[in-house]
Amino acid sequence: MAVERSSGDADRGPGYHALSAAATRFGVPVEQAHHALDDAFMTAELFLVAANTLEARGLGSIRDLLRITARG
Repeated sequence: MAVERSSGDADRGPGYHALSAAATRFGVPVEQAHHALDDAFMTAELFLVAANTLEARGLGSIRDLLRITARG
């Protein structure tokens, strides 16, 4: 998974960065968008996709990401 935002993202159109659009791109099931619990599950699954991709590329582990996000 590549970092989503880049200088060329403005050309991707409205809604490109929407949670449900990102979920669809990365194969995460989309249930009811804009419902708190479903959005929370999509966000968690996208986090796991990102974490697993980074770990597979040798760029950190899920534990590393959790430690970084806990710093707030």
